[in-house]
Amino acid sequence: MSHKMKLLPLIVILLLFGCAAQGPATGGQVDKKGPLLISIQPENGSLNITTDQKITFIFDELLDPVSIPASILIESDLDYSLKIRGRKLIIIPEKKWPTNRIVRVNLSRKIRDYQKNMMDKPIQ
Repeated sequence: MSHKMKLLPLIVILLLFGCAAQGPATGGQVDKKGPLLISIQPENGSLNITTDQKITFIFDELLDPVSIPASILIESDLDYSLKIRGRKLIIIPEKKWPTNRIVRVNLSRKIRDYQKNMMDKPIQ
């Protein structure tokens, strides 16, 4: 009986790996379009945002996180951190956003999806 119990974990592992599809998914249309911006929170042109407000960009598809850090320019020379969560890009100020100045966030068109497709145009 103990010999059979030793084989049980091995059998379970073999069953789990045997059921999974090996390789990329097939079928469907080929993705040739870059990410498209769906929304910005807070809205573009918002006034009186809080000094610690996160700025969130939501796209229509998953973003390649490697392409993002070099594709962002904030004109106020402020330190910030980035979070990339699937289709969301979140910019968080390290300290605080300035209170009496415009904060311009520029996203270059070099932001890509996982198929290496870049955005059609830059965003400001």
